[in-house]
Amino acid sequence: MCDSPALVANLMKLASKTELDVEVISKAMSVVYNISKEDQGLVHIRQCHGIAALVRHLSSNVELLMFNAISTLHNLLQNLEYSKADIRLAGGIQRFVSLLHHANAKLVCMAIDCLYLICFSHPESKLLVLSANGPIEVVRI
Repeated sequence: MCDSPALVANLMKLASKTELDVEVISKAMSVVYNISKEDQGLVHIRQCHGIAALVRHLSSNVELLMFNAISTLHNLLQNLEYSKADIRLAGGIQRFVSLLHHANAKLVCMAIDCLYLICFSHPESKLLVLSANGPIEVVRI
């Protein structure tokens, strides 16, 4: 599946459509997450500008969508260094901080790890976390 950039692009377009049934979007996001487990899949997700859609899903009311989005973003942060700038530009830091309020402990842990990965050796990101009250939220946890 990862060998087809067109497939990844179409899955990301499908996942970006808000007028579709949540079930369809959830299935598409599950496939995107599975694709993100391979290096080539990560490259295709970034090349089709899928990062912005993933960041948007961090604000979803559907926990499965949020979990697949944050897991995919986590894979990008761990394995594709140059995706960090795209995640910053898409407002990822602010969305990760907002997830620190969530009741699901796994989502909170993933958000904290994403913040760590995106802020490591990047002072500007640390300032964004500070301005979003990230340290206060971490202490509250």
